[in-house]
Amino acid sequence: MKEQKCGINFANYGLTAEEASIFSEVFGDIKHLFPPQEEAMRAGILKGGNFVISSPTASGKTLLAEFVMLKSILNGGRCLYVVPLNALAYEKFVEFRRRFSSVYAGDYDYYDYNGEALNSEAYVGDAVSDWDADDGGGRRSSGRKSGGMREAVSVGISTGDYESASRYLERYEIIVLTLEKFDSLTRLKPNWLRRITTVVIDEIHEVCDDRRGERLEGAIARFRMFNQHARIIALSATIPNADEFGKWLSANVVCSDWRPVPLCEDVLLARSDNTIITSVLREVKDGGQVIVFVNTKRGAASFAQKIAERMTVQEELEAVADAVDMGIDNLADMVRRGVAYHTSWLHPEQRRLIEKAFRERKLKVICCTPTLAMGVSLPARVVIIRNYRFFTGLSAERMPVSWVKQVFGRAGRPEHDSLGMGLIVARSIEEMQEIFDFYINGEVERIESRFFMNEMGEQILATIVSGARRKKQLMDFVRNTLYAVQRSSEQIEERLDDILCELARYGLIEIENEIRATPFGTLVSHLYLNILSALRIRDGLRYLSAQHVSDFDLLLLLSDCEEVPKIYVKNALMTATNLTENIEWIYQCGESSVGTALLSHAWVDEMPYAEMKKRFNAYPGEIHAAVSTLEWLSYAASRMASHLGYGELASRLYLMKDRIRYGVRAELLDLVSLRGVGRVIARRLYTAGFRNAADIAHASEEELARIKDIGEKRAKIIKEQALKVSATAPQS
Repeated sequence: MKEQKCGINFANYGLTAEEASIFSEVFGDIKHLFPPQEEAMRAGILKGGNFVISSPTASGKTLLAEFVMLKSILNGGRCLYVVPLNALAYEKFVEFRRRFSSVYAGDYDYYDYNGEALNSEAYVGDAVSDWDADDGGGRRSSGRKSGGMREAVSVGISTGDYESASRYLERYEIIVLTLEKFDSLTRLKPNWLRRITTVVIDEIHEVCDDRRGERLEGAIARFRMFNQHARIIALSATIPNADEFGKWLSANVVCSDWRPVPLCEDVLLARSDNTIITSVLREVKDGGQVIVFVNTKRGAASFAQKIAERMTVQEELEAVADAVDMGIDNLADMVRRGVAYHTSWLHPEQRRLIEKAFRERKLKVICCTPTLAMGVSLPARVVIIRNYRFFTGLSAERMPVSWVKQVFGRAGRPEHDSLGMGLIVARSIEEMQEIFDFYINGEVERIESRFFMNEMGEQILATIVSGARRKKQLMDFVRNTLYAVQRSSEQIEERLDDILCELARYGLIEIENEIRATPFGTLVSHLYLNILSALRIRDGLRYLSAQHVSDFDLLLLLSDCEEVPKIYVKNALMTATNLTENIEWIYQCGESSVGTALLSHAWVDEMPYAEMKKRFNAYPGEIHAAVSTLEWLSYAASRMASHLGYGELASRLYLMKDRIRYGVRAELLDLVSLRGVGRVIARRLYTAGFRNAADIAHASEEELARIKDIGEKRAKIIKEQALKVSATAPQS
């Protein structure tokens, strides 16, 4: 038997000697347990049962999840790890590969679908929408050898492709999912999902999110209905009403306010921004890092610029600055001075590079909007909330106490700081006292379910599609939610009748001897569409089927869906009249949808980022968010068009999906399918006379290398790709 490598005697926590030896091998870098971890271990988290763990950031919740997952795997089980964001999914995927794989080969880089560099305007999306991440040579787990790991734990990840049951995922022992992918899988209910033995829900407090909470809560309830033996491990930094979560999940509850770095919460009196900037510069000079929260994207960028103007250029940041420079604004100049903004303006690749530089302590200051409070882990010595009131569209309202506590949780880096500092800015003595009373000394709000009965139609439909045939089964589903724990169930049955009648009226279900989804309803649920969006697409397809349809009409059909971020464009309606014959159609859809359609039309027409910023005042991150959603919706609309019998529209929408994905006109689709060829390089190849893979296969590497921005290395890659494609293409 191998000797313990660390200070933890795992045999004391219910493990066999063999299991304890394996734990010691995998977790040899852990010298001791933090108090919340010790409490959970003493409570029997390795022995079985569901658990809710509520403790501050960096207190070791993820390590507890890793303990539970490894124990499950050693007993032949398989695990899901569910997170709210794509970026966080990638972060956990890399983290688990490092932890569990002895043959881990290094970080996975983010590429566009074509492998083209970011600053050549080719980047479209995060790696691939549904990564089939291999575990080091396609090896399959065939059991565990006593006294040590026989082979690496296999780790997979899936963040998209919502219509797919993703059967390839069953080969992995740990599967990282976004909450949307988890939700979609519970609708499709593949057989492999029934064999999952442990589900970790990271950031369980996301059930209170107005936009996504209902989907997470519904997915958990549905999963527990068809897989009752799986353990649920729910993690969160702050759950003031954790006992309710324990009741909902039939779970043991472990709550702790222990932090590895003590936290000081205070108010900074700053009658002007100069006082705040002086405080930031003082911390940076002392070797610290600072995150400043600002209430608008423009405000965050502006404040970052003010700080950067008082810092000096750092030579070590030159490469990072060049990499994030997209010719849009002065972000690169800020980065050279150790400062960056972090908002939805950033392209995913820019965001990844900035976060990496901050973790490596090269960047000293980040100015961000509230979205950074969730997702990837970016701790700093000092966190400053410059604005605690945020605009809701009607007025400026105070952010909840829970948000402030979550933000302050980022203060204090365990390996660098002896104290973390969380500061809220007050502009007067009177405001200081208000902040102390409401935020510093105030109570954190309860986490409330967003599973309201008047918004439950999508989840009821999903549950019917997944197999519920009787009203009693639907009632059981609702009773399995946090909503049912927090509210009286007296009115649930009456409201459920209304929802069923509504779904039937829309043609999504049929109610006779039993309740069944119609083929259309099944398709809507499998496509992971908001019901209102699905109905708009159906109605839009019916209208367009009798019209002369332009590319812009198709993009407007998609842009009018609820899921698409709306982008305001000045004089959008007037501009759109030049792109369609269906004038009534554009006025029906509305100005914000038309604005998004104009932007996406420019994207598929190969307009560069800089020109799109000038014309639409849209940043790369906003463009990416819009086109990523539109790509999926284009596929969904093509499936719906095919189902409804509109074959020509189905074909055009399917083609549009690829044009949106790559941001090109139709003639470039063959070229951008090659690795190393994005929208800019493809257009240069096309202009040089290379129309397809066969043309490139017949060219020399020297010819390709002479084309601007290709060079010898990329020419070799493109040539190899073209030869492979040409070799497998059918002969005419």
